[in-house]
Amino acid sequence: MRTMKSFLLIHGGSHGAWCWAKLQEALRRRGARAFALDLPGQGNDTTPKASVNRQMYVAAAVNFIKQLPAEQFTLVGHSLAGVILPDVALACAPLIEEVVYLAGLVLDKGEEAMRYIPQDRHALYRKMAAERSDKSIMFPYERARELFFSEFSESEAKKLYQQLSAQPLSIYLDAVKVSYDDIPMARRYIICARDAVLTQEVCTEASRRLGGRTQILDASHDAMLSAPDELAEILLS
Repeated sequence: MRTMKSFLLIHGGSHGAWCWAKLQEALRRRGARAFALDLPGQGNDTTPKASVNRQMYVAAAVNFIKQLPAEQFTLVGHSLAGVILPDVALACAPLIEEVVYLAGLVLDKGEEAMRYIPQDRHALYRKMAAERSDKSIMFPYERARELFFSEFSESEAKKLYQQLSAQPLSIYLDAVKVSYDDIPMARRYIICARDAVLTQEVCTEASRRLGGRTQILDASHDAMLSAPDELAEILLS
């Protein structure tokens, strides 16, 4: 009997487990199963944002995986989740068969996520964080729609925006200690062709550095929301 394919989905900045619901359903219809968690301070998790750091993200993901009812997973990280994928893959190596970066940041030891954010957004991120006591950032609606929800109607985009949560800036500034090159299992990178968050140059270079397979999806940055069926097909390919 063929073992059911299992996925562990880790969301990116300002998102939560909620963003994977459509993809989880698309995978379920194709005979697979997928699990998702809220990282500390995101989604429904109530950890104070001011206390959140990258290692807390790692610990949350590792603990979540070790409690799940599956023998092996494909580990999928979206966008900012790329900063913890190597740590999680190493900590859970016997349970992970493949690591997939979905429009994700691929960092080497000592690098921080902010390095790969377009320069014109650096000042905006720091300004937003300075205006909040917990040093988190929250895009205004129009900017969030441009970055994440451009493929949705106005009413749909507003509903999605209400589910976003402020993102601790600390995750962008915390240099990683484990490299993408330390990932011991198969690696894959999915480029979103209409990405407005990360430039095509950043994603193309990230996929080259990562090695392994590179696939291109004709979708925006939040492909799990705008193209769940197409993304499910790619993940299962």
